[in-house]
Amino acid sequence: MGLPEDLAKLVTSDGYRLNETIRDAINDFLEIVIEENEEMEESGEDDADEDTEGPDGLKADF
Repeated sequence: MGLPEDLAKLVTSDGYRLNETIRDAINDFLEIVIEENEEMEESGEDDADEDTEGPDGLKADF
C-alpha cells in the first residue's frame, strides 16, 4: 500500500468522507512534497532547526 492510500485511510479514520476531488488533492499534495524535497536536497537546505520534537512527534512551526 502506498502513501496516498495510507493518507486516505487516515482521513477516513477521522470520520471524513473522500471523493475524487479529495483523492486528487492528496496526490497533488504529495507531488508538491516530493518536488520541494528534491529542491531542498539540491540546494542543501535543511529546515531541521525550525522543527521541534514534541510528545506527539515532530512539530513544525507554521
